[in-house]
Amino acid sequence: MDKYYIQRLRRFALTIGLILLTYSIASVELNTQKEISPLGLPLNIKNPNLIGIALVLASLYASFRYLYYAVLIGPAPHTTRNRLRKAILPDGTKFEDKLSDANYYLDFRLKLHAAIYKSFPRIGNYEAELVNFSTSPAKDPVVEMKVPKVVGLFCIFEDIDHYSPILVNVMALSIFAVKNIK
Repeated sequence: MDKYYIQRLRRFALTIGLILLTYSIASVELNTQKEISPLGLPLNIKNPNLIGIALVLASLYASFRYLYYAVLIGPAPHTTRNRLRKAILPDGTKFEDKLSDANYYLDFRLKLHAAIYKSFPRIGNYEAELVNFSTSPAKDPVVEMKVPKVVGLFCIFEDIDHYSPILVNVMALSIFAVKNIK
């Protein structure tokens, strides 16, 4: 799934969640005599209570699609960072223990360094650094990184931002349920 498509899913999920949240908090009601004209066609709304149900369905649809494509299938930022700590590159390449091939080791180390540079935010002069990458037979590779606290804090903000479409929709659905279930 390309990044552009995931951004579109994110915008759609956030928009629907915010509309439902506003609809629920503001207790929006439509006049039964309301006429709207999409595309120049006059339409009368006879059951305005069903607009809330339509927003709930759209919110569920958007949330599940975003959850599936951006979190479960796509590379979530925290997943990418955790996999780097286990010597797995963002493209899924794992380190294979080829002790006799020094070029493979150096190439993988350079790719790991570049992936760390891309996967962690940089704030001023603060950035995550690859401190040590070592391997030994019969053991998993060891990746040691130096992550300044300010970078770690911005990683948390990035994770919250990544999950915000789901969080907003869960809040909106909860408020809608509390206000409308009697």
